[in-house]
Amino acid sequence: MTSVRGGSKLFHSLLDFHPQIVSFPRTFQFNRFWREINLSKYNIEEIADLFCENYPRFFDGKKWSDINPLDKAENLGEGFNETFTVSKKEFKNQLLKLSIEHKPINSRNLFVDIHVAYHYASGRDLISNSIILYHIHAVKQLKELTFCIDDFQCKHVKLVFITKHPLEGLRSIVKWMGNVSSSIKSRPGILYYYLDEIYNGINRVSDMYENLDVKIVMLDQMINDRDILLKQFTSWLKIDWKYSLLTPTLHGKLWWGNTKRPINKSIKNKKNYHPKGLLEINDWRIMSAIFPKRIESYGLIPHDTSPKSQSNIRLYLLSLLPMHCEWCLLKSIINRRIIKRIFRDIDQSVNNTSPETDNNLSFINTILIKANRTKLFSKVFFNFIFQFFMNYSKRISLTISLLGDNTYPDTDDIKRLLTTD
Repeated sequence: MTSVRGGSKLFHSLLDFHPQIVSFPRTFQFNRFWREINLSKYNIEEIADLFCENYPRFFDGKKWSDINPLDKAENLGEGFNETFTVSKKEFKNQLLKLSIEHKPINSRNLFVDIHVAYHYASGRDLISNSIILYHIHAVKQLKELTFCIDDFQCKHVKLVFITKHPLEGLRSIVKWMGNVSSSIKSRPGILYYYLDEIYNGINRVSDMYENLDVKIVMLDQMINDRDILLKQFTSWLKIDWKYSLLTPTLHGKLWWGNTKRPINKSIKNKKNYHPKGLLEINDWRIMSAIFPKRIESYGLIPHDTSPKSQSNIRLYLLSLLPMHCEWCLLKSIINRRIIKRIFRDIDQSVNNTSPETDNNLSFINTILIKANRTKLFSKVFFNFIFQFFMNYSKRISLTISLLGDNTYPDTDDIKRLLTTD
């Protein structure tokens, strides 16, 4: 699992071609698929067909851009010109063979069989002591973890929680929303979701499963101390150390990351993140007051924890200020590129809905279209402002409630597995 673009896809790519790792490329929510087939009582042939229909990106890297163009599954290899394919026919054949051995069809058996069938269809052998890497991804997919625990029990499940400095994560969320062209009006709500995830995400996991073996992986360690980190990881999982773990791949081909700039070229050594500017320093002061033990377990440096700095009244007042990420989001709406994009979307909408008009009415029609564009822009703009201040108020309420909550589960029980201290 991951929080605020913590680097789970990079971590997955490092494990991608380890001979003892069995997985689909990237994220997969099996429980969602199981609910669909279980309700309809499909047989194994129908299940295989439906899986291939629902997940075409697992069988053809060129389909990946339909889901997430930033993942670059069609630009693999040293020359950015390779992709991957997996035979659907072979996958179906392998799944049919495995299902005969593992009857009846239940969620546990199908979860294992569907992973192993894909592993075989990818041309790989299944060796002893292999493990399934199940990339749940976001904390909001907690039901997927519940499925694993229910079917396999805590003693057979280990969870890696991948994250980075919370403020760095919020910065990257604002930037990511621009890169993926999320709708303007939805951005304040998305930002609030991720802020709530920072405060409460890991707590929801630890509260639900006290006996689950959960370890933290920090993104900066994944980049700066990769060899040490992954040697400790293989020891924890009891799998063999392989040098292939040091290179990010997708189906064994060099993967360049899911950012605008290729990871392997843009990141050589990642510096530790430090809050910058008045607003971000203030954000860190408040976070340091809410979860100081977790900050320590993450290996981060908290803000000044003196009684004067941690005065509740002072922190309550400081929480009324905008967070740095909120300020950046607010500024983004008056960005020239964003305004052009809003008008472009409006023009496309108008052009798609406007009927053909007589040439004699074209002048009047042009005036009406321009007036309509202005009206629609105002609607988008004020909708964003309304959503922004609504979520701004929710964030203040959340912050104040957490500052005054003596029962907030700030725990240091969940340690960094891959510490280099």
